[in-house]
Amino acid sequence: MEIKEPTIGRVLHSIQKNLKAPKGQTNKFGGYKYRSCEDIVEAVKKLLPDGYYIKLNDELFLMGERHYIKAEASICVEQESITATAFAREAELKKGMDLAQLTGATSSYARKYALNGLFGIDDTKDADHESVSNPTEKSHYPAIRAASEKYKKDNTAKDVVPHVSSSDKEALFHQIEQIIDEKKITKGAITAIKKGVTKDSYPVGFTVPQMIKVRDKLLALKGYEEPF
Repeated sequence: MEIKEPTIGRVLHSIQKNLKAPKGQTNKFGGYKYRSCEDIVEAVKKLLPDGYYIKLNDELFLMGERHYIKAEASICVEQESITATAFAREAELKKGMDLAQLTGATSSYARKYALNGLFGIDDTKDADHESVSNPTEKSHYPAIRAASEKYKKDNTAKDVVPHVSSSDKEALFHQIEQIIDEKKITKGAITAIKKGVTKDSYPVGFTVPQMIKVRDKLLALKGYEEPF
């Protein structure tokens, strides 16, 4: 009897059913666990049959005055492939911020969600992720909506933002985490900066303008030093 090779659709179904991608990363700023793009890729590699591979592509494009990254995640074998796509918007570039750092953080974010779509990973079921990416759905975060309206009306505000977006907020979380890692900023410095911006000790409750202030203060540090 001839044994037929599994189709790419069956292989993808098998991976989706058996994939276990634990949250292997800790966000030092937010204090929550999350899975990175690399965590997902490493978990998927263990389940790929011979001849199959994962391909990740990025495309940067301008829409209005903001840059977006379109990420594609594909499972491939020979001439066949199945692809999922995700988009992420780059947060506003501030003075002193490295452009490559900003683009890298946004690319990682977009690739992760393309992989989520391809392999059926539902981060919305995770309490930690939900508290970051959907803050306005929490009953104790009405201040975020109020802050959004305030900054829309006050065009003279130094750190004005057009709106509070969950994608903006999560992108800022990833940006801040990358700055902390690259500069090797101490926990004491991070805590001091957070306290200097707001009395809210849990970063999930920060507004986007507050997070931008934290990010800019972290960027101003040389690393390995206390801010005050």
